[in-house]
Amino acid sequence: MRTTIGMRTHGTHRWAGALVALVCALPLVGLSAAPAFAAKPGRAGISWVNAQILNRGPSVAVEVQWPRVRGATSYEIEFALSSGAISSTEVQGSSTKRTVRVRGTSSSVQRGVATGLRAGSTYCFQIRARNRSGFGYRGGLHCKVTVRSNRPVPPSSIPMVIGTYNTCSSACNSTLGAWSARGPRVRDRVLQMNVGATGRRADIVAIQEGNLATPYLTSALGGTFTRGCQTGDGTGHPSHDLQSLFVRDATYEVVPGTAGGVSFARYDDPVHGACWVKVREKASQQDVVVVSAHLWNGDDTAGGTRRGLETDLLADTVKATFPGSPIVYAGDFNSTRSHARDTPLYRMYADGQDDAYDQAARYLSRPYRNSACGTSTTPRTSWRWGNHLDRVFAPARAHVATWEVDYRMDGSRYLAPMPSDHHPVLVSLRIPVAAPAIIPSP
Repeated sequence: MRTTIGMRTHGTHRWAGALVALVCALPLVGLSAAPAFAAKPGRAGISWVNAQILNRGPSVAVEVQWPRVRGATSYEIEFALSSGAISSTEVQGSSTKRTVRVRGTSSSVQRGVATGLRAGSTYCFQIRARNRSGFGYRGGLHCKVTVRSNRPVPPSSIPMVIGTYNTCSSACNSTLGAWSARGPRVRDRVLQMNVGATGRRADIVAIQEGNLATPYLTSALGGTFTRGCQTGDGTGHPSHDLQSLFVRDATYEVVPGTAGGVSFARYDDPVHGACWVKVREKASQQDVVVVSAHLWNGDDTAGGTRRGLETDLLADTVKATFPGSPIVYAGDFNSTRSHARDTPLYRMYADGQDDAYDQAARYLSRPYRNSACGTSTTPRTSWRWGNHLDRVFAPARAHVATWEVDYRMDGSRYLAPMPSDHHPVLVSLRIPVAAPAIIPSP
């Protein structure tokens, strides 16, 4: 009996030992098969505003875009009114901070919409990514001035695509090559100026630093564009052709006897100035004044003061010459919101003009790629404000449909060889026209 029991006990021990070994092994198998917890997503990239939507009433909605963050399943768009409550690096702590949550996608560019923004106000945006393990670090700031509420599409308007292009026709010879080689590339860039990839071609092209470019383009663009003005017009110095304007023959015509210009030599700035001309849209027979300008380039306070004087002289002269006419200013204003005082902007505001960069309903290029590109094929980026020296100022009640820097890319670099140290800026406008006068019947 004991022997039998002993045999059963021995057998039971063997079976139990095998069972224990199996049970002990199961957790090990399970642990090795279980997925590891995902790491938190990385730091988000800097966002940019891709479109503005003007609602009926005082509010604006904007579409914000940013690069996809690996491992992110959702994102938060954090934004606040720009004020002293916003530090130099983040919107945290602002009493106006709001958050929009967006589900992530597999696209390389993520999108979200922020609504209820005040028109004509400055907002700063930040992005942070999220997954089940938590949040990643916030990206850097991007700030945007929202479109004003008085800029919807006018009920009666004429279309105009205007480009502004600093050609650096002589100053860049030592870095980008002789004008004889760059001239054809500048000509081709002007001829290829289209809205987006296949949109309307440029109707007006404003040229700066054109002492070599203006006479060359006058001949090279013949049959497609007519030179409307150059800085020497009206100044008694016809050789001062640093700034000029070219008008596409198919869509606009130059109104004879309206070309004029001004030099800023009185402010000890003989190489900068402006020219203007009245143009007539052929389809509607409506007139618009267009200006090509180039202002002083100093970055200090004195430079800002001088640019203010030059803008005052330019605006006062053009308004006195064409009272009541819509005016579009284009050119290299050598001033941005990053300056201590953006003097050209304040004068334009006083005259009812707005920077097209602020007012655009849609951006057809990445707005952080600076139009002043320098001589390197590596893109210059200005994330917070854009900092575009090349600007278009739109007249009162004009609608700015699109804004873009017309650059050419080869992968992540600008296409070489580069024609100039600036890229053209291209703006699509709808300019309001006066209602026809009603003549009472006799």
